[in-house]
Amino acid sequence: MQYCDIVGDFRFRKAMSVAIDRDEINNTLYFGLGEPRQATVLPICSSFEPEFATAHAYYDPDEANKLLDEIGLDKRDNSGFRLRPDGKRFTLTVEYCESDTPKTPTLELVREFWEAVGVSTSLKLISNTLVAERVPANEVQVGVHHNDYVTDPLFYHDPCRFVPIKIGWSYSTWPLWGRWYVSGGQQGEEPPAEVMELIDIYTEMQTTLDDAERVELGKKLLRRHAENLWLLGTVGNAPYVIIAKNNLRNIPETGWWGWDGYFAYPYSPEQFFLEQD
Repeated sequence: MQYCDIVGDFRFRKAMSVAIDRDEINNTLYFGLGEPRQATVLPICSSFEPEFATAHAYYDPDEANKLLDEIGLDKRDNSGFRLRPDGKRFTLTVEYCESDTPKTPTLELVREFWEAVGVSTSLKLISNTLVAERVPANEVQVGVHHNDYVTDPLFYHDPCRFVPIKIGWSYSTWPLWGRWYVSGGQQGEEPPAEVMELIDIYTEMQTTLDDAERVELGKKLLRRHAENLWLLGTVGNAPYVIIAKNNLRNIPETGWWGWDGYFAYPYSPEQFFLEQD
């Protein structure tokens, strides 16, 4: 049984999901102010449905152990870590770079949860430059990135977190399938049928002239992710504190912050001003 056979089994992905205590991550790193959830769009996105965020996002290590046993990872070494069918230790190596969100402390907790169900987990913090080389080359076993492109401005135009339509440093979910798409089938690997369906949905999203149909297509795309867990989320929808000097004016009290709106752009920063005494 190869690594791809193991991670390609939905039961494995579900086991890794329900092994994560998202409430602990939220309380430890976000002071309880975030939302334990899967990787999906934000509630302000027109295609959001609550079940997309909660799909297999509960904490149940007993179920995780049962699922891992079912797929053939039922034997362990003297340290309690699961063995592959060939007798070697099954290890997940997570390679990532630091950017925007607390990735190292989040992954340290995830490692603790995964190793509690017997899955040896290695964390490897590398530079942005090296990530940009290794991810497109399909050399990263498990990748990590914060989930942007999740509001209306970008999700409908470019749902690249949910469909293999790009290659680059932050698209570690399916680099070979993404390369197949961008090369017109000349490079990479052709996706399986269930992933080709995602590409078909994306194509329909880009060609329909009906906004309501586009929203429904977005829901169909996100529903497939909720059903298959190609991405695993931990905590999202957390508040982002913006600190401003007391005499800086025209700053909104509340808003949303992220790549989708290019951070401060929606709030007309050109109209901020300093009030003089």
